[in-house]
Amino acid sequence: MTKPTQFLSVEEIAERSGNHAETVRGWLRSGVLKGVPGRTKREGWRVELPDLERFMKTRDGQRRSARVIAFSNQKGGVGKTTTTANLGYALVERGKRVLVVDCDAQANLSLGLGVADVVPTRSIVGILSTPTRKLSEVIISTQTPGLDIVPSHLELAEVDQMLTAKFGGHNTLRNAFTPELLSHYDYILLDSPPNFGQLTFNVLCASSEVVVPVATHFYALQGLAALLNRVEEVKREANPKLRIL
Repeated sequence: MTKPTQFLSVEEIAERSGNHAETVRGWLRSGVLKGVPGRTKREGWRVELPDLERFMKTRDGQRRSARVIAFSNQKGGVGKTTTTANLGYALVERGKRVLVVDCDAQANLSLGLGVADVVPTRSIVGILSTPTRKLSEVIISTQTPGLDIVPSHLELAEVDQMLTAKFGGHNTLRNAFTPELLSHYDYILLDSPPNFGQLTFNVLCASSEVVVPVATHFYALQGLAALLNRVEEVKREANPKLRIL
């Protein structure tokens, strides 16, 4: 006698997989997890148990380190922060787990994602000024499930000089990425400050890829060649895997 097909709801899949329900819905909407949409919104998605088991087995077997992407340009006002935030939201919509790291002392990314008024020790400042700490210690969940943030603070502006004076200071951020952190997220997006200081150097050394937002006007284009030269310098001296997207 054939056993009846067992269907699971989004909430049951979230509990079994250890993910948020909105992340599961992202898998279903993007088609990476096979499911049957409900006839009504209240009924929701349904997934056959064998389909879920195959999906989780494949996902676990293919688990790899997060893609770490920097957003950098020494010119301000070209859309680095906006691009970082919007890409983070878009990736979450596709069922990805995303961490954004605000490495700009202006903390506009933190403010835009609803995280403000944090103490310095609970921000990226605490990580860069205390190398023994790990990034996971200061991660805050945003109001969007699946999207987390390491916030910034105004005191980050004082950290740049400290990193310059420190031997191997350019690797401080990279060393804060633990294997557990890299395997937990699908993407880590780094918003860098609008300059070529040690903070930007840290961001580029910690990343595998860099996006260069550029406004379509003369002054923004003037600094593009300098930035590209900086990326090549980082590749040559500190991070050979870095590439421009």
